[in-house]
Amino acid sequence: MSTDRAPFFYGKGFPRWKVLMEAHLQAWGLDVWRVTKEGTHSNSARERQFDAIAKSTLLSSLCDDVFNCMFASPNAHELWKQIIENHEGSPDVANQKYHVLADELTSLKQLENESAHDMFSRLNTLVDEINNLGLKQVIGGEVNHKIIHWLRKPDYDIIKTILLKEDLDNKTPNQVINTIVAHEYSMGIIKQESTSTSSEKSLAVKHTCKHRPRRQEQCSSEEEEEDESNDEASSSSSSEDEATSRAIIFHQTKC
Repeated sequence: MSTDRAPFFYGKGFPRWKVLMEAHLQAWGLDVWRVTKEGTHSNSARERQFDAIAKSTLLSSLCDDVFNCMFASPNAHELWKQIIENHEGSPDVANQKYHVLADELTSLKQLENESAHDMFSRLNTLVDEINNLGLKQVIGGEVNHKIIHWLRKPDYDIIKTILLKEDLDNKTPNQVINTIVAHEYSMGIIKQESTSTSSEKSLAVKHTCKHRPRRQEQCSSEEEEEDESNDEASSSSSSEDEATSRAIIFHQTKC
């Protein structure tokens, strides 16, 4: 059995690495993830094989500094627990982090001139950090209600009224955000993007208009130079013809 290379942990960005590693171990097999999360159920060869796969995968994904602190762990479960404790803290520390993040989540508001999509990005970051602590999961319905609660007044009053009449528990946060973004465009709440686009178009037109007369002037000057050269050629040709005629008349007179 083979899978893609395990996500590598450089000592930073632990929440993201943790999610990726969970998914990677599950891709190896649900039993591999089970022995990592819960430990082996027996001392059978099958259970030891699952543990060996999980431990090897975890150790090979660690940078040298982290590896040197973890390699002595006797099995995958203890190794996984030690990695989490070292980078998320003990249960007491995790509880403190949870309360801090929960307070931030409660006080989150949409900023002035901030789009719903940008607010949703900030919300997602907080929700991911809370969920990664493993103490309490903030799920879709709760996220949807928080999104609507934080929308800026009075710009979003209409869409808030509409969404609150719907079954938010059966909608994904992305569906709610897409509905709000459509409202932003229909009500002209998002203007900066269209204004900048119009300015760019205006500058492009001005730029074109500025260069057109130069092109015409260049063409005109080229035509004038061509006419002058033609005139010079014509006058030169006329002078040569006149000189030839005089020479012929002079020769005839002499004869």
